[in-house]
Amino acid sequence: MNIALDTLTFGRLLDIALLGACPSPSEIRAILQIAQLAAGVDPTDDTDEHRLLGAVTYRLCTLAQIPISSVPVLSPLPIDAEERSALISSLAGRVVTTGGRELAFIVAYLLIVSDLELSPVESELLEGLQRALWIDQDRADELLLEASELVTPGARSELGSAAAQL
Repeated sequence: MNIALDTLTFGRLLDIALLGACPSPSEIRAILQIAQLAAGVDPTDDTDEHRLLGAVTYRLCTLAQIPISSVPVLSPLPIDAEERSALISSLAGRVVTTGGRELAFIVAYLLIVSDLELSPVESELLEGLQRALWIDQDRADELLLEASELVTPGARSELGSAAAQL
C-alpha cells in the first residue's frame, strides 16, 4: 500500500499528536531515528516504506527547519531483540514532550503497516515503543485508529485490523 503523505494529510497527522506545538529539533532527530528503526526492523526491503520514510524525513526536517543531513542514520540496525530494546529506550528518552512521543508512535506505526503486514518483530517493536514512549493502551489505540483513517480513508478495516493485533 502506498501511503500518500501530502501537505494536508501530514498537517492533519501533526494535529492528531501535536495539538499545535512543534517538537524541538533534537526531538525531531530522535523521532526520525525511531522511524528509521521502524522502516528497517523487518528484513524485507519495501519500496513503499522507503518512500514513506523519505517523505516523513523531508516534512519533519522542514517543520523543524533542520537539514536532513543533521539526522544521524542508524546503521547498522540492531537485529538482536535486546539491542533493539536498548535502542528504543535510548531514542524514546530523547523525545520528552507528549506530542513528540505520540508523533513518534504514529510515524513508526505508519511505516510498519505500509506493507499491510505486521510481522512478529514489527509488533514487538510497536509494543516496546508504546511502553518506552509512555503511551497507555487506550491512547495508543486512539492514535492508531485516527492515523489509519486519515491516511487510508475507506480502508479502515485493513489498517484497523493491524492495529487490533497490537
